[in-house]
Amino acid sequence: MTGQDVIKFFHWTRSRTIKILQSLSVETLDYKLPSKRPRKDSPGKIRRILKHIVQAEVGWIHRLIMKEKETEEYDISTMNMEEIIALLERTRVKTVKWLDENKDKPLEFPYGKKASTQVAWIMYHVAEHEAYHLGQITLIAEMNGRQIPWI
Repeated sequence: MTGQDVIKFFHWTRSRTIKILQSLSVETLDYKLPSKRPRKDSPGKIRRILKHIVQAEVGWIHRLIMKEKETEEYDISTMNMEEIIALLERTRVKTVKWLDENKDKPLEFPYGKKASTQVAWIMYHVAEHEAYHLGQITLIAEMNGRQIPWI
């Protein structure tokens, strides 16, 4: 898997996420499915899932692979839809920039000197992770009566 392969996969997942978010109202972001499960085991609100998606990309890719020390501070709980989409896009632009610099390079190498986990697996995992949570977002939005567009 090369950086170019991952860029295509990331574009596919993020474009779907943004298209779905654009179809939602800001009130839908705060709708919570009724659940008897403890909060840590519940999908919670869409807003919380989106924060988790950003945190995963920043943690796995920006900090672990790209070795960034400083990351953007944000409070997703107060953001409107446009601000959330902009945050998702800024996060992805950083990732794609790194991937573009490595677009022809195979990513089957460990992320660090003592690491056994390969960069290719991390990249696949982050894209798959977003797609997984996109299913939760879709379920929560549909349970709230929203019609979800599919590409």
